[in-house]
Amino acid sequence: MPLVTKQKATGSHYTPPELAHFLAKRLVSEADFRQLPELRVLDPACGDGELLVALANS
Repeated sequence: MPLVTKQKATGSHYTPPELAHFLAKRLVSEADFRQLPELRVLDPACGDGELLVALANS
């Protein structure tokens, strides 16, 4: 078993799907889309897009 995983070697860290879905639910429940019809979300460390996909599906 290698001591350094590929993720560790490349500095890759991914948002667990459960956390992404939790955060998306919180954002959607808190946002007033009538007041913010053009709401935008920035995920500067997008990675594989787990959080953005969860938001799009919420």
